[in-house]
Amino acid sequence: MRTKCRLVLFGTVVVLMLLSWAGVALAWPDLGPDEWQQYGLSEEQLKAISQGYPDGTWRPYAEVTRFQATKMAVEAFNITPLDAANPSFSDVAKDDPYYRYVEAAYAAGLTRGVAPNVFGGDQTITRQQAVAMIARWVAQRDGYNLESRYPAQTVDRLLGRFSDGEQVAESIRREVALAVDFSIIFGSNGALRPAAVLNRIQYASTLTRSMGRVGDQWSWYLGSFSGTVGAEAEFAMNEAKDFSLSDVFDPKDEPVLSKIVAAKCASYGVSYYLEKDLMLTDLFADVDMGGAWVYIIYKKPNVLQAYLDLKAEEAALKASGQYDTAIAQRKSIAFRFGKLLGYTDAYLLAKLAIAGPPPVTTIDERSYWLGSFMGTVGAEAEFAMNEAKPFSLSDVFDPAEEPLLTPRVKAKCDGYGVSYYLEKDLMLTDLFADVDMGGAWVYIIYKDPAVLQAYLDLKAEEAALKASGQYDTAIAQRKSIAFRFGKLLGYTDAYLNAKLGL
Repeated sequence: MRTKCRLVLFGTVVVLMLLSWAGVALAWPDLGPDEWQQYGLSEEQLKAISQGYPDGTWRPYAEVTRFQATKMAVEAFNITPLDAANPSFSDVAKDDPYYRYVEAAYAAGLTRGVAPNVFGGDQTITRQQAVAMIARWVAQRDGYNLESRYPAQTVDRLLGRFSDGEQVAESIRREVALAVDFSIIFGSNGALRPAAVLNRIQYASTLTRSMGRVGDQWSWYLGSFSGTVGAEAEFAMNEAKDFSLSDVFDPKDEPVLSKIVAAKCASYGVSYYLEKDLMLTDLFADVDMGGAWVYIIYKKPNVLQAYLDLKAEEAALKASGQYDTAIAQRKSIAFRFGKLLGYTDAYLLAKLAIAGPPPVTTIDERSYWLGSFMGTVGAEAEFAMNEAKPFSLSDVFDPAEEPLLTPRVKAKCDGYGVSYYLEKDLMLTDLFADVDMGGAWVYIIYKDPAVLQAYLDLKAEEAALKASGQYDTAIAQRKSIAFRFGKLLGYTDAYLNAKLGL
């Protein structure tokens, strides 16, 4: 399972770093703690991809040719090299040392060459070419049809997350979209840089993500979706909001998701409505649903009817041809929609630039807070149960609220088969250097006791560093502590590297 792999990878990385720092030699002299930590790789994973060079080095920052990338992929994916009777490419002869790997990759559908009958093996491979090769293997392995799973609209939506998504070559846009969808690639600073070349360690990291995470991406996604629905269903049950929305989703996933939503809502005694054309109003004027669907989760039937009436009112206004000029009515519709979603008057008035006093609200603020707090705990407990994250944090709270909250948190965690830990002094590290807890407490929610111990060990390590008087100057160790803390929280390597300047 992808989520289990996260835990395994984390433990492996920590062990390797400790061994390295203790003076134990690793397999290659040019690979040290920086590479293990930054790219989340183990020695065994790298050996599965490449044994390195005859001189004993691995050369992590060397550029990768198409020949080398193909061989690494074939070995990583356990594809048997193929001694084809006739060459598939005019520029790869039978006596070429890469011939059997190229033929195996071609037969498996991983590569198409750079032109008809031309492989271009000595060319450096670009990020998009490498990703396309990996994505084709993932699609075949997991039974995905790229054309049906990624229509043009979905591809545009996925690649549109990046400032240079339109620069992806037309012939491989579906492959790159799958890689984005399955978190094989994350981009950097909001960009994909599809034409940039890859070095060996980057390619190895990408290959490893495709092997270790993607196979159960669907399971991780279902767990995440279910967790969100659980939190929103609890909001509805407690009437903290009139109604809630699930995450948006691709319509093709509806048969599976509806079963999850039906079971989850039934367990909380609430209802759901499959909305195929969510109204957005001026509240979400900058949102493009891109054909996605969503579930509305509610407790009282009149609440759903209120939404449908609002939607009909907006549709009638559009049909009248006066939508662009009827600003006051549009803002009224948007305001009432926002109230259904539980937004505060202050937020809606500011968001919609409405002058004048807010209407009377019927929401009890303390009940809303408690419902919100426990909804978050429910979602995080489900994340922990599904091992979507090594451990999770509740919302922070005033210590005076602990007697009220702890019995509820215990009951919630017991229901999901996970544990909790009352943390009165949360470590923040460089990851949250700008956060002031102000004496607030928090609950740590986890499944594996070893995960809590890993956090406590990290906290002790940070405390010892502070006690030594070297905390301000030991930048590398501080960032290492922060990185490992971030991995416990389930953050990606890409995010942590950017956040910590690694």
